[in-house]
Amino acid sequence: MVVIAIGAVLLGIAIPSVYRRVHPDSLQKAVDDIMGALEEARAQAIMRGARVSIVIRPADRTFNLSQGGSGAPTSGAGGFGPSASSGETGASSGSSEGPVKFPITLSDHIQITGLFVDEMDFTDDEQTAVTFYPNGTSDEFTLLILHPESGEFRNIWLDVVTGLANFETTREKSRMK
Repeated sequence: MVVIAIGAVLLGIAIPSVYRRVHPDSLQKAVDDIMGALEEARAQAIMRGARVSIVIRPADRTFNLSQGGSGAPTSGAGGFGPSASSGETGASSGSSEGPVKFPITLSDHIQITGLFVDEMDFTDDEQTAVTFYPNGTSDEFTLLILHPESGEFRNIWLDVVTGLANFETTREKSRMK
């Protein structure tokens, strides 16, 4: 009986990780990839002392790292707006310093249902970007993704003061105020 109980506990612990390996289209994998990309961009901005952006193409479900650039302010006062200027898109990190490999492409089974940067809706735009600054701050950012088969939503957002990413499971369409 003890052997069966130990086997059941081990099986219970192993099932979620086995499921994620067998089903790479899972919503959790998408969340992990996006959170990793946001953390990498924030770390790069702090370590390099320069702006770093994640360029997002909602139709393609791709996330790409864009480093530095001209240093010119993006839209909005003080350079705190979406920065999808032509000189900063499509760039790759080109380094193997971090564990995240760019570009990141979400599974065809994941939909981007909301993309907000500085309280502006970019869901239907070709591309936009969220910028991280050398002091650890970031643009205001909210991303809603959906796994249509399960009906599950995930709401991913950045704390603008710390630039740290958070997420929650939600049925709401937006975390916007």
